[in-house]
Amino acid sequence: MSASVFTYGTLMFDNIIKSLINRVPPSQIAIAYSFKRHSLLSRPYPAVTYASFDQFVVGRLFLTLTQNELEILDHYEGNEYNRIQINVKAINNNNNNNNNNQLVKQIKLIENQVIDIEKVEFVEQSAFIYVWGLTDDQLLPQDWNIDQFNEHTFNLF
Repeated sequence: MSASVFTYGTLMFDNIIKSLINRVPPSQIAIAYSFKRHSLLSRPYPAVTYASFDQFVVGRLFLTLTQNELEILDHYEGNEYNRIQINVKAINNNNNNNNNNQLVKQIKLIENQVIDIEKVEFVEQSAFIYVWGLTDDQLLPQDWNIDQFNEHTFNLF
């Protein structure tokens, strides 16, 4: 049995996922509706929380993860997060492009509304997501900044 995991923070980066599970699984860009991504107080990584339907998080959907790989990701996320199953909308492309730089660039274009998501063909898919499980006092109102992480913090991981 294989599983899909929707990632929206540090796990979107090839080097980080590969350091954990020794490979970079096939992936697609996807959107998780009814969630909001937050920066966290004194932490370099983000969290998502439940939100209204008109809010969404753009991220990377990893496909074909094994049960053992899921358990490794559970350990990485720790007790701060709860793994739940949701439906995401994955961009319908058949090549499952794994070029990290290109994927991150496309994610930012969607987030900044340069790409009109109303004109993109999506396929609904079941996936796991890690949702913030601790108190809201650790959540900051601003979104996590992928560029800031990439420039200032990435090498610490």
